[in-house]
Amino acid sequence: MKTLLALAGLLVSSLAQAHPVAFEGSFGIMGYHSAAMTDLELNYSVKHWLAPSLQYLRFTEGTSRPDVLLAKLNLLAKRWNGADYQGNIYLHGGYGQSRLSGRSRGAYHLGATGDAETRKVYGLAQLDLVRSSQGTEVLFWKARAGFAPYVASFEKLHSWLILEANRKSVGDRRVEIVPYLRFFYENVLWEVGASLQGELHFNYIIHI
Repeated sequence: MKTLLALAGLLVSSLAQAHPVAFEGSFGIMGYHSAAMTDLELNYSVKHWLAPSLQYLRFTEGTSRPDVLLAKLNLLAKRWNGADYQGNIYLHGGYGQSRLSGRSRGAYHLGATGDAETRKVYGLAQLDLVRSSQGTEVLFWKARAGFAPYVASFEKLHSWLILEANRKSVGDRRVEIVPYLRFFYENVLWEVGASLQGELHFNYIIHI
């Protein structure tokens, strides 16, 4: 019984984690917002392991125009389930238009995400590349680690403390350190944070 309850907790948690593929037949709305970057993605999980999506990326601070528009496929390549943990590897790929080199060009995207979690600890690593005929348009990576200060029952509000490091190969190219407070309730996840330089961050994920 304890094993079944732990596994159920992981499944509920997984719906609210930052997964680009969710349960079959679900829509996902994912948004990541800061002064230097905006990432909006809409996806639909046709299978529990496959979700096509549309993605809008802005890496150019101070503008509202999209730098990159992509049509993508998100693939759950591998999953590990244990009595009290889950691990995943996701692959991403697609094609679209990029303005990062100064004018609109066709560009392709490749990426990978790996995560592992229990109901108490969480880790994630992600790498994304956008490349056109001009060469690499942007290379972006992030790494995260976090923990839950308490373990709530499935129908309650869940909270996490997360520390993220990220870097993109455009703009000032610095490694940004961002502490986050993460909350999720049922099918909605949201995060608020601020970088060490004081820049505000707000992220959300909704599965319908």
